[in-house]
Amino acid sequence: MTTLESLLIAIIGAFLVAISLTTFAVSSLRGWSRDRAAPFFGVVVLLYGVRLLAKSTLVWEATGLPGTWFRSADVWITYAILAPATMFAEVIAAPAYRIIARRLWQIDLIYAALAIGADIAFRRPGSVLWINPIAVIIHFSLAAVLLIGSFRMRRHERSPRQASPTRRGMIIAMIGWGIFTVLAAYETIFRRSPLKSVNYLEPVGMLAFIAGLGYFVAERAIESERRLFSISKELETARNIQQSILPAVTPSAPGLEIIASYLPMAEVAGDFYDFLDQGGGRLGVLVADVSGHGVPAALIASMVKVAFAAQADHASDPARVIAGMNHALCGKFEFAYVTATYAFIDPTRRTLAYASAGHPPILLLRANGEIESLEEGGLVLAFTPDTSYSNASIPLDPGDRLLLYTDGLLETADLRGTFFGDARLFESLRKAASHNLPTSLAHLISDLNSWRGPNAPLTDDVTLVTVELRADTLNMPETTSFCLFEGMGKNARKGSSV
Repeated sequence: MTTLESLLIAIIGAFLVAISLTTFAVSSLRGWSRDRAAPFFGVVVLLYGVRLLAKSTLVWEATGLPGTWFRSADVWITYAILAPATMFAEVIAAPAYRIIARRLWQIDLIYAALAIGADIAFRRPGSVLWINPIAVIIHFSLAAVLLIGSFRMRRHERSPRQASPTRRGMIIAMIGWGIFTVLAAYETIFRRSPLKSVNYLEPVGMLAFIAGLGYFVAERAIESERRLFSISKELETARNIQQSILPAVTPSAPGLEIIASYLPMAEVAGDFYDFLDQGGGRLGVLVADVSGHGVPAALIASMVKVAFAAQADHASDPARVIAGMNHALCGKFEFAYVTATYAFIDPTRRTLAYASAGHPPILLLRANGEIESLEEGGLVLAFTPDTSYSNASIPLDPGDRLLLYTDGLLETADLRGTFFGDARLFESLRKAASHNLPTSLAHLISDLNSWRGPNAPLTDDVTLVTVELRADTLNMPETTSFCLFEGMGKNARKGSSV
């Protein structure tokens, strides 16, 4: 190798190493899991760049290290570089071809380990290097199949005027691959001719191939960012819509104090709560939970709002409210369901009526510290349109508090996967019973956050609605003409004490 060739190879090698480091830096800023093509591309470029540096005699002289070290590095990288190159091919290939690439890089890893082990055992770098040309021919043949096949599949995805950047990048990558193939084949064919002193055709061809792949990776990354930006805008719109269906403020009802808290696990969620204010302090409270998460659950939650608003004429009859919602929601969506609980509070009569559809029970914290679990069974919403639901009622005393919530509260897990659970919920409520309602709710949320740990994400949406019957209800005149709901009478039931 002449000095000029050694210098050219060293320059190309250093340039490729710089490109790989830049790729790693950009990938780390974007997030390694965002697009695996860029990191794999960086590994291939890094290995090939280091291999070129190991071939340059100028690098040998500059470092003063033994030539056997560079020879071993050159050979071992030659063995190993096929694996990340095929991993990169798996990422960029069309889905139909990925299994071929996956099996190939698994074989590559075994081959590299055995080949390096053989060199160490025989104490001779390149002891099985004769196998590598065969492996390269197989890989180049399969690379042609993957590139051409993936290109043909993507060609039918859009019309030519709507060609995606990744498709255009694949064309440029194929051109680079063709240049490298021609130059590498030329050098291989004529290496025993008078041109045998020419040692830089393969590196120049690889530089062209890497340039084409780099363009493809860059276009792929730009397209990915565009799509993510579009999805982000759609999620923002969905989040704004969802926020608009939740009450902007809690109603101001005489004799009642109401506070709500909504903790979504994602940008958009499926929990929902709302109120039906009947005047004179009489208030209906709904808490619902849509199965699933994300945009689909949020869209169903908007349907729940419409179904609930349509029940305003019979807000004082919880069973009828739940049954009406169920009838309205049935047949509107598949593979999803809704749980709900509805409570109607009359501070004048100091009574609570409630009905439930597969939802966690309402908790009643008495002024004396006793906690009652108000369990009223019922099938979840949206299964069958003619499902019947039953009412239950219980008397209230001034200072009593209600907690309506979704199951995300109980199922919030700590780092070991243990749920928050009923016992901790009751303990938290008792500890804060002597505080006012806002402080009590803040205490419960603080206990929940402490349980799941700092910066730990929620595993489900959490909705909390608390209502307290204020002491001044003792001075409110009791109206006897208002019937809470039809059929309550002597069949009113009291929740179980905990």
